[in-house]
Amino acid sequence: LVEIFCTFFDSGSQRFMLVALRDITAARENESARRRAEENLSSSERQLRGILTAMGEGVVVWGSDGTVVLSNAAAANIYGLAPDQMHSMHDRSVFTFSNEDGSDFMHEDLPVWKTLHTGVAQRNVVVGIKRSDGDLKWVYISTDPIYSTHDTKLVEQVVISIVDISKLKLAQTNLLERESVLATVFQLVPDTLTISRMSDGRYIDVNRNWEPLSGFPREEVVGRTSTDINLWVDMQERTQMIEHIMKDGEVRNMIISFRHKDGHAFQCRVSGSKFETKDGSYLLLSARNIDQEVATENARLQA
Repeated sequence: LVEIFCTFFDSGSQRFMLVALRDITAARENESARRRAEENLSSSERQLRGILTAMGEGVVVWGSDGTVVLSNAAAANIYGLAPDQMHSMHDRSVFTFSNEDGSDFMHEDLPVWKTLHTGVAQRNVVVGIKRSDGDLKWVYISTDPIYSTHDTKLVEQVVISIVDISKLKLAQTNLLERESVLATVFQLVPDTLTISRMSDGRYIDVNRNWEPLSGFPREEVVGRTSTDINLWVDMQERTQMIEHIMKDGEVRNMIISFRHKDGHAFQCRVSGSKFETKDGSYLLLSARNIDQEVATENARLQA
């Protein structure tokens, strides 16, 4: 390919034509290559933005000057902002970041700033984002550094991935509350309650009524078995109770004689059920001292 330039000029009584030729093959090829590169870059950017938009995980690219270079819709949703408002993230007055214990994150302890200043990636840091609308979002934040092409030790940008775990945290909170209620009920019921493993008979827990009934403090029995502390007056009663539980999964109102820590025997009405967890099979027993009840009945019969 050539580019032609023509002009006419007179000299004396004669007219001449000046023709100039310039080879533009390489220039056209370079221009075509540039356009193809721009088209490819534009296509790659569209693909990248399409991927970011489709992602459920929030993604933010944070510049070293504290501005947001790139973000997706999921990140905007987590922060409670419109996509075109994401630049406001650099304004520390917009958000407060919270630790799991409720204390505020120090600015320099935020994952993005740690990565920006140290180049060390952060993984799954639990952060509470107190949004401007008053809502609290719990998230996992992970960060990775992008280094300058001119200085491989200088962090130029930080890629932040954000996973919303608010529902998980709510479920954990509800679970902890239920566990707290169950633990309170376990301690407050009037009967003596014990939980032991079916596999080896070792006590996992006993409630506050255990020590007044048996004479043994909790710390002396957890991790030990009833035979270790010589609790059974008649081992045959233990055998019968276990047989009932293995057959029916429970036992109801069985009269059993136990031995107190000081050696005296007493009678209890015992009920219990076997239950399963992911860790194995356990036995919940409920016992109530009936010595007074038995004495009253004997007195009535002798009257």
